[in-house]
Amino acid sequence: MKRIYEKSVISRKLSLDHPGIRLMFAFCIALVMVVASSGMSHAVPSYATSFKSTYPSSPLSSLSIVSGQPGNLCTVCHGPSGGSRNAYGSAYANAGHNFKNIESQDSDNDTFSNIIEINAGTFPGNAASKP
Repeated sequence: MKRIYEKSVISRKLSLDHPGIRLMFAFCIALVMVVASSGMSHAVPSYATSFKSTYPSSPLSSLSIVSGQPGNLCTVCHGPSGGSRNAYGSAYANAGHNFKNIESQDSDNDTFSNIIEINAGTFPGNAASKP
């Protein structure tokens, strides 16, 4: 009789009906979601759409807005593998997410203003990318 009791106690403790297990399960799910979303960078598709509508004739506007696709429009404000903002992305954020406000700046300090680089199809946040 004692073994049956021990077995039922063990199975009950491992059941999702136990409040502690449910709490731990919810915490693990939340942790996985936070970790998974942290690698998504801060790219926002509406910003890419805004870039395209602000600069429709820029060669950069022909880039895909699909995240994770090599050479996508996200790389205008982020590095080649996504992640943190580059200098242009930071300037855009600091300017209230208004591309026109930073056209005359040279975000990557390569001697070309952002608008010259945008019109030439080079990346205004990458000093190695010049018209």
